Amino acid sequence: MGHASRSVPVIRVLIQEGHTVHLAADGHIIDWLSSELPDVKIHRLPETNFRYQTNRMLVNAMLQFFSFLRFLRQDKIHAGRISRMIGANVIISDNRFCFYNHKIPVNIYISHQIQIFYPVKWISRMMTAAHQYFIRKYSMCWIPDDPTIKLAGMLSDSNGIRHYKYIGILSRFSPFVEKTKSIDILVILSGPEPQRTYLENLLIPLLNQFKNTGIDFVRGTNSTVQKQPFPHINVINIMGSAELEKKINQSKLLICRPGYSTLMDLYTKNIPAILIPTPGQSEQEYLCDYHSVSKGKFTPLLQKNIAGQLPGIISKKLAELHSPKE
Repeated sequence: MGHASRSVPVIRVLIQEGHTVHLAADGHIIDWLSSELPDVKIHRLPETNFRYQTNRMLVNAMLQFFSFLRFLRQDKIHAGRISRMIGANVIISDNRFCFYNHKIPVNIYISHQIQIFYPVKWISRMMTAAHQYFIRKYSMCWIPDDPTIKLAGMLSDSNGIRHYKYIGILSRFSPFVEKTKSIDILVILSGPEPQRTYLENLLIPLLNQFKNTGIDFVRGTNSTVQKQPFPHINVINIMGSAELEKKINQSKLLICRPGYSTLMDLYTKNIPAILIPTPGQSEQEYLCDYHSVSKGKFTPLLQKNIAGQLPGIISKKLAELHSPKE
């Protein structure tokens, strides 16, 4: 979802400049893109179905290695087929390693993760080299960051690639935020299963403790529709950008995953957040720590510590937000 949401402003600019744009996507992202860009033709790709079964990114990658190879081969085939069918002369791929066609003039790759972070340095170097191998298959790499801001920290460092361009912070949202806040806590869930569901099941009972607090809970999925669990928690399955932006504008505090696209939205909105990285995604763990230290507006919280620490963090944050400014 993050890759799709950060591509929307790019797509809108291309359309405004008079280009004919086609999209290729898979899974539930197609429904979301159809609501955001109803006049754009979307080509359905086979679902990837990558899952984060363990808390270790390397183990997850090894368990799905052969599925990943099939995914790369399929993407290259579909990129060639679709580009021939529509007569494309440019392909822009957001982090899909092999969605290119060397028979057309321009292939552009979008990624903020030029350097791969992993706690073990030699593994980090190996994964970075592997990713940059795929990046070099493209004519150009667009990096959604500002080199003077470094929202992605060391991840967006261009070392190792030659043809790149920083294209700034991409957000589907405007900087506007309501002065009067009607929502105390806004929860926005995202990311791969089963970790999205694990986090949902952890948060709902804990948030029940805050009975005099206005809470909106955006699940980020249409699957297994959740009933309204408690009167003061307003559960919403999935939202379009306009509705979600309105909710964010009205919120005092966010609870969400620290995916990079989410961080770009939070940076644009300048709203405090509790960041819970997806177990097994070392990139999110890095971004969580980097922003909690360097930016000061975000509070990191590991998923395994939610039960013991989240209620205290929420109470402290809400007290700070309600206290009068000096």
